Amino acid sequence: MPVEAVAVHLNEYFAAMTEAIFTRRGMINDFVGDAIMAVFGAPLTDPDHALHAVQSAVAMEQALSTLNQRWEAAGLPSLHMGIGIHTGNVFVGNVGGAVKLKYAVVGDPVNATARLESLNKELGTHILITEETRTPLGDQVEAKDRGEFVVKGRTRPLRVYELLVVHADSGLRDNR
Repeated sequence: MPVEAVAVHLNEYFAAMTEAIFTRRGMINDFVGDAIMAVFGAPLTDPDHALHAVQSAVAMEQALSTLNQRWEAAGLPSLHMGIGIHTGNVFVGNVGGAVKLKYAVVGDPVNATARLESLNKELGTHILITEETRTPLGDQVEAKDRGEFVVKGRTRPLRVYELLVVHADSGLRDNR
């Protein structure tokens, strides 16, 4: 595709994903290429951040499916995405210097989440969550245990689950 067409394609994608994230109290920290870094539970405290994150992930998947149907009907290429959700304590706030200041999310959980997202290709999955996210969700979700993985930059493995169903919102379908 010509560069201008790629930009139009990505802008449609980002608009749909942004809506799915904002609707469930998420905040977009950054767009990195075609990736989105979203945060739940900051800058405003949200005791249900894990639930809102998985609800957002399923809504994002549904929105992408709708976009892909429209794009394919128009002869345009479809997009595929993987989502990783990990819960942990991070620094959130402004970083930088006098010339450039940026609101950032920094800490091991950010890196672990990026590595988790990339496991989707290896596992043939769409939405992966860690035990740190799975545990507080209890029976609000169904998830398949995919085992432990040591990811780049960490010595301790992550227990990884494939998100299958979110029960907390009847407006969301199964992710199977």
